[in-house]
Amino acid sequence: AVLRSAAGRHGERRVRGVGQLGRVVKATLALLLALAAAAAIPRFGQRENPSAAVSDSDYYLDMAAVFAGERAAFNPEWSAPGHTGAHHYARPLLPFLAGWTARAIPGLGVRAAFSVVNVLAAWLIAALLYLVVARNTTDVRHPWLPSALFLTGFPQVNWGYHILTDTLGYATAFAAAVVAWSILRPGPDRGERAGSAVWLQLLGLFALQTLALLARETAWIVPVLVAWLLMRGRENRFGLGVVVLLVVLLGALPWVTYVRGSGVRPIAIPFDPRIWLAPGYALDFVVKSAVAFHLAWGVAALGMRGGGLARAPALLVGWAVGALLYMGAGYAHNSLAGVGYPLRLSWALFPLVLFLAGVGAERLSRGRDARVVALVLVVVNAAIAVGGTFLDPGTSGLTAPALMAR
Repeated sequence: AVLRSAAGRHGERRVRGVGQLGRVVKATLALLLALAAAAAIPRFGQRENPSAAVSDSDYYLDMAAVFAGERAAFNPEWSAPGHTGAHHYARPLLPFLAGWTARAIPGLGVRAAFSVVNVLAAWLIAALLYLVVARNTTDVRHPWLPSALFLTGFPQVNWGYHILTDTLGYATAFAAAVVAWSILRPGPDRGERAGSAVWLQLLGLFALQTLALLARETAWIVPVLVAWLLMRGRENRFGLGVVVLLVVLLGALPWVTYVRGSGVRPIAIPFDPRIWLAPGYALDFVVKSAVAFHLAWGVAALGMRGGGLARAPALLVGWAVGALLYMGAGYAHNSLAGVGYPLRLSWALFPLVLFLAGVGAERLSRGRDARVVALVLVVVNAAIAVGGTFLDPGTSGLTAPALMAR
């Protein structure tokens, strides 16, 4: 039943029979898992910026050692308030999972465990995106394409399989967003979703949002999404929407308890408009955001001209609203004097941009075999990502003005 619901009308135009439809979805999910594993190879088990004496990855390795039982406490210098890396200690979920994975699988090693968790997280993102597109669009011929573009673009531009929290943060937040949207969205089965079923969904949403906040600040995209759905006014379940919003916000309580109990300090956003309006920093933001999706921006623009935004599920549009605010918060936190604007923050827009790229790819086909065009786009996207991986100098603080000065 889940496979039938997830697949929707995708596949019904191509196969006959529920069994065949289920096999199409299962085969697609299996291929996405294989693609996630293959895309992880260039970054598997690597620290961020391996040439640095201490990088962000070392903070997570320190936490994982504690969760794996190898150390009694976090490094007191790194986790102390005021240290540049202290805010990473407010993101314990990935090192917790990696530490316990390393304990559960003999010989795996903590570094490899980080990448294993991130591979599964990336596959979860791709699987959810595929199912959302397949279930909620009737005129998209290849709903797997946005997911394939995500997996092939992630290794370089977002350091997706490095020892960093971005991948798991997106996975948990996107899963919570899907559940929140499924509770609120109208549909023919709305009358059946009542009583204990709704409470179970709300409980699951609370658990997912709790995990998302323990993973990374990406989770704050979810309440923005829910608020946007309520303001949009098409869900016409305002009372339930308020409850969903409260549940999402209450998901922060376990994270607050952890932060206070462990004595760590979360990330801060200083109020300094002089930094935000600095021309060099603004240029850094524009250049890195352009590089984030490179050729996909152009294909997505073609999809916009083809009415792709109107065809996009409301979940993807609402997520993009929250993603823009998330990018803005990251922009406000960083500065040109530090590491510049982190390119990987712009990847928060991936659900909508890659969906529009999928629509644009269909316009590019213009009567030709759309599947061939889609596969070529995936190959080109992967070539750019892998090429960028080998060209990466492995140092932090690369900014557009600095590169221009060179």
